[in-house]
Amino acid sequence: MTDCPERVIARLRELPPETQDTIACAMPVRVDAASEPVALTPEDKASLARSLEQAARGGFAGDEEVEAIRAKHGL
Repeated sequence: MTDCPERVIARLRELPPETQDTIACAMPVRVDAASEPVALTPEDKASLARSLEQAARGGFAGDEEVEAIRAKHGL
């Protein structure tokens, strides 16, 4: 197990028992969802195909474009 889950579990142990149970019961659902493949819709597949075509053409944002977007959104 990596450090992040260890820290989360340590914090979980500090919570009241009822809260621990609530969170612990929700965790298997999240773990299962994370391990199952996601079914792509036709729209998702079309968007992915367009993105791959753009990437193949070298259609990436340059450093200046990225910085402008970051500045615009305060990132």
